[in-house]
Amino acid sequence: MSKYSPKTKYELIELVNNINLILSYINTSSVTDMSSMFYGCKINDENKPKFTNEIPF
Repeated sequence: MSKYSPKTKYELIELVNNINLILSYINTSSVTDMSSMFYGCKINDENKPKFTNEIPF
């Protein structure tokens, strides 16, 4: 269930910067320009997701 529907890249960035927001609540289907959206972002290695080759069943 989407609770937030930003219309622009800037509205989306504002939402994502809220650390208390659950990202799955954001519907990005109206955002047509996501160019350079992640430019300059820093990743905190402690919180980086871990990916595996395993397929969960």
